[in-house]
Amino acid sequence: MGVMPSNGVPVTLADGTSAVLVGDLTTVNTDTGEITGAVKRPAGTGIRAGIAYAQTSTLGMFGFDQLTIAGPVHFIGARAVALLSATDITIGSTVDISGGCYGSTTSCAGPGGGVGASFGHAAGGCGGSDGISDASTGADTGGGGGGGGGSGAAGGDEIASAIVFLGGGGGSACLATSTLEPLVGGGGGGGGGPGAGIATFGGGGGGAIQLTALGALAITGTLVAGGAGGDPGPPAATNGGAPGGGGAGGSILLEAMQVDSSGIIAANGGGGGGTTDHTVVGGAGQPGQPSATPAQGGASAAPSNGGSGGNGGAGSTAPTAGANSSNVNSGGGGGGVGRIYIRSAGPPGLAGTVSPKPGIDMPHSQ
Repeated sequence: MGVMPSNGVPVTLADGTSAVLVGDLTTVNTDTGEITGAVKRPAGTGIRAGIAYAQTSTLGMFGFDQLTIAGPVHFIGARAVALLSATDITIGSTVDISGGCYGSTTSCAGPGGGVGASFGHAAGGCGGSDGISDASTGADTGGGGGGGGGSGAAGGDEIASAIVFLGGGGGSACLATSTLEPLVGGGGGGGGGPGAGIATFGGGGGGAIQLTALGALAITGTLVAGGAGGDPGPPAATNGGAPGGGGAGGSILLEAMQVDSSGIIAANGGGGGGTTDHTVVGGAGQPGQPSATPAQGGASAAPSNGGSGGNGGAGSTAPTAGANSSNVNSGGGGGGVGRIYIRSAGPPGLAGTVSPKPGIDMPHSQ
C-alpha cells in the first residue's frame, strides 16, 4: 500500500502537474496559490504553470509531479501549507515557515500559526497570556511564551511596594494531536505590561507544513518552523514597559515511502524579550533556531535587578520563565517547542539534526 496523504489532501491533486525545480528565492502564498520569485504561478485554484492549488478553510494545498528545492522558499498567508508530489521531494536549501515574517514583524505568525499579542489583545493559537500593568506602583510584568507541542513558559514576576505582580502565564501544550491532524502551528507570545509606553508584541508562532511524497522524501538542507522572539518592553521617560513572550515552534509533518534527512529539521520556540528601564531598551528574544540550541531570551536593560527574557524550548529542553525583578519590570517567557511527525514505510534515516524529537509512524509497510 502506498502513501495516503493526511489532513484530507487528495492524492489526485498532483495528477497532470509538472516537475518543478526551485533554484532561487521563491515565495508561496498559501491563501491564493500565487507563487513569486524564481518560480512563478498566478493566483487561483486548479493547475496553473504546471502546479496545482486547492484549499480548505485552514489549508493551502499545492501539487507537483516532482519537487526539487535548491533555493530558499518563504511563505505568506494564514493557511497552513501542504506540498504533495506524485513522485519525490528533495530539499537541498532552506524551507522556512517560521513566525516573525522573516525578521520584519515580530507578531507575525507563520502560516497556520498564532499571532503574537500586544497588551490587551489575545495571542493566537495556544497563546501565552499578557503580563500585568499597574499604574499605582509602575509595575509591569512580561508576557508568557506561546504553547505548541510543549507548554510555553511564564513571564517573570515583579515585586513593587512589597506587592508581588505575576507575569503572564505560558500557553498550554495544545497542538491538537501528536499526529498533526488537523495541521496547525504554534501559539503566539503574550504581551507585556506597557507602562507609560506604546505596547510592544509577543512573538508569532511558527507555521505548519505537510510534505507528502508518493515516492521518496530527502532533506539535505534546512526545514524550519521556529517561533519568533518577543519584543523588548517599550521605552517611556517616566515608566518603561515590560516585554513580550516568545512564540512557540510550529508543526512539521513528513510523509513518504522513504524519508531521509542529513540536514536540519527544527520547530523550536522563540526567546522572551528583555525588559526596558525607562528609555533604555532591553533586548529582543532570539527566534527559534534551526538547530537544537535554545533561542536566547533578550537582555535586561537593568540586569542587576533582573528582567531578562526566558529562553525558548528546543530539543528536549523546556523553555524558561522570564526573570523576576524588584522594582524593575520582569522578562518575557520563552516559547514552547513545536511538533514534528514522520510517516514512512520503513524506519526514516535521520542522520542530521531533528529538534524536537519526532514522533514516528510506519503505517505503509504492507
